[in-house]
Amino acid sequence: MDDVSGNLDSVFSPTYLNLQNTFCCDTGSVKLIRWLGCKPGVYYGKKTLFTSDDLGLCPWYQVVTNYAYTTIDFDPGGYAEIQFNGILYLFAKTVWQDKALDSLKMMEIGLNQQAGVVGSTIPFNIEQPSPPIYNYQLVRDLYHINTSSSLNGITRMNNCSPYTVSLSMLYAY
Repeated sequence: MDDVSGNLDSVFSPTYLNLQNTFCCDTGSVKLIRWLGCKPGVYYGKKTLFTSDDLGLCPWYQVVTNYAYTTIDFDPGGYAEIQFNGILYLFAKTVWQDKALDSLKMMEIGLNQQAGVVGSTIPFNIEQPSPPIYNYQLVRDLYHINTSSSLNGITRMNNCSPYTVSLSMLYAY
């Protein structure tokens, strides 16, 4: 278990949200993707190609009362499985080895399908499938899921890249 105490900036503080120094697509002095006013935008020169209030992070928050935090280091091609029981919230951040090419950053997270809830489209699972039916999602830098039904069973993580990667996860019950 990592020590997460101390005087650290919140991951949602304005200094953390200024991703222009480390975010995608730095082509010299031209930034193609920027966070302005807490929301992302895609720009071509002075022209705004896309921006969205719905993707803004500043007004967002998640109440967490019972949580755990872990970090797993993966060698190239490495994998791990974690047993989750009753988590509703998962936030993961990757740290890739120096000079990793964005096009080769490939970390998979496989979650067992969830049980259906009222309002789900038909057909849906009555309970979590056993044996698991995994839905895999690609993670390059950040992964976030907040569910209305609990994630149960084994979650698989697979480093498909040729790089060493460290995956830190905060999960709440």
